[in-house]
Amino acid sequence: MKYPDEMARLEELLRELPPEMYREVEDFLELLLARKSRPPQARPTLAWRGALCY
Repeated sequence: MKYPDEMARLEELLRELPPEMYREVEDFLELLLARKSRPPQARPTLAWRGALCY
């Protein structure tokens, strides 16, 4: 899909929502943007593996 088409689809979906759900959509979009701006987490190395064995 092209960007303008995607925006038109999002606008169409927003118009179908009841106004009381707009805040939920806004919260979700902010969550996605925050997730995007975070640096990727390193994969766990499990270096402690075996340390709990006696």
